[in-house]
Amino acid sequence: MNRHAVYLVLGACLLFWAGNASADLVGHWPLDGNAEDVSGNGLNGTIMLADPNGQPNFVEGAVDLALDLSGGDDYVNIDGYKGINIDPNDPNRVQPAFTVMNWFNTTGAEGEMVTWGTNVGRQRLTWRVNASTLRTEHGAGNLRGNTVVSDGEWHHGALSVAEGANLRPDVAIIYLDGEADSTFSGSDNPYELTADVDVRIGMGGPT
Repeated sequence: MNRHAVYLVLGACLLFWAGNASADLVGHWPLDGNAEDVSGNGLNGTIMLADPNGQPNFVEGAVDLALDLSGGDDYVNIDGYKGINIDPNDPNRVQPAFTVMNWFNTTGAEGEMVTWGTNVGRQRLTWRVNASTLRTEHGAGNLRGNTVVSDGEWHHGALSVAEGANLRPDVAIIYLDGEADSTFSGSDNPYELTADVDVRIGMGGPT
C-alpha cells in the first residue's frame, strides 16, 4: 500500500546529482502554483488529485506559494523521470551521490516527501517525516533524525548521500534548517536505487 502525505505542506523541492567535481542541479520544483521544473532540464510534473473534479490547494509557503497535501491523497508525479539510480551495467552496483532538499511544514507525525525506485531491498529512496522526525530508508534499513519537526513551522530538510553510501551518518547525512541533525538507527546495506516508478513528491513509492 502506498503511503501518502498527511498534514503536510510542501514547498520548493530540489534534486542534485554529484559528479566527480561538482553537484549538478537535476530538478527544481517550486510548487508555487504548478508542478513545473524551473531547472531548465524539462522535468515537469503533474499534480495528481484523488478527486478528479478537485483543484490543487496552494497556500502561503516559506518562500512563495506551497502545495498543501494535508489529509489528502494528492501528490506530484515527475512524469517519466526515474530518479538518480545505479547504472544497470555496473557489476558493482555503486549508487551515484545525490542530494534531495525541500521546504516542509507539518503538524502530523507522518508525511511522504520524495520517493523513487522499486519495491526491493536497497532499491527504493524514501525521504519523509516519520514519528515526527526526518527519515530516509531504502527498503533494507533506515536512518532517522532526532529533532521533532511536527511543530507547524516551516523547516528546510535535506538528505545528502555520498557515492556508494549506506545508511550511516558519515555518508548519508540528514540536514534540518541548514544543520546536520543527530541520527539513530542506520544500516550497513548500501543504496542501490533502481529505476521503476517515476519520482513522486508527496507520496510513498511501491511497498
